[in-house]
Amino acid sequence: MKTAITLLLVMFAAALASAQTAASSGTPKWLETSDAAGLRKIIEYEYQTVAQARNPREKAKHLFLLNDAAERFAMKLNQHVGGVTHQKAARKQTQQQANDANRFGAGIFWCEFDADWATNLNAYQEALKLDPAGPYAEEAWWRGKLGNALIVCRDMEGTPEENKVWTEAYTEFLQRFPNGKHAQEARERKKQFSR
Repeated sequence: MKTAITLLLVMFAAALASAQTAASSGTPKWLETSDAAGLRKIIEYEYQTVAQARNPREKAKHLFLLNDAAERFAMKLNQHVGGVTHQKAARKQTQQQANDANRFGAGIFWCEFDADWATNLNAYQEALKLDPAGPYAEEAWWRGKLGNALIVCRDMEGTPEENKVWTEAYTEFLQRFPNGKHAQEARERKKQFSR
């Protein structure tokens, strides 16, 4: 019985200390209680792992995972922004979290076209350069080179010149990954841009 009470007191003290740390760090409650906090830790871990990678394939893998976690983190920021009625206030509330993740290469920015958080796709493209035939190559190409990221920030005007560039990009993708995970969708998009 005495051991159980001691254990409960230790657990209570740890929870209290954790809450006080979160409060003193200025981390918003919504971030602490969501899986966004876990994604933020993944971003930091992948950033550090990229720096310690022993070979190009390992570095490419962790660059891909860094960009993926950054996209998912930006989506969490957007969920919070969507829950706040005044867009300017929502952006201000999430700016610090975006800045914090960017210290670890997240590349999160405010997309004016969509009034949402998005990420640059540089780590996907760098991963593709380092390991063009590796296990993450198709997805890195799909998201990075073709811009089919989880969050897209572009004006989507669809001028004839843009359509030509996209048609050529999808053609190249299909030459490299004719039977890949995204092959059918790539064929459909190529057809749309070819019209």
